[in-house]
Amino acid sequence: MNKQVSFFDKARIVFIEDDIKLHEDFIKGAEFQLFMEQSENYIIYHKGVFYGPLKSQCKKVIF
Repeated sequence: MNKQVSFFDKARIVFIEDDIKLHEDFIKGAEFQLFMEQSENYIIYHKGVFYGPLKSQCKKVIF
């Protein structure tokens, strides 16, 4: 059964390579809620701070 997507569902990103220079939690396979998308990076809100990992290090999860 497919998951139904609502208007209020937020997109998610998954790290495809480690980015521990930005934060120690950003390891390969880690998934986070996407706050906003820019031309070169994704903006995520994690533990009270906004981070902007590069798009080349992440991929957007499709529901």
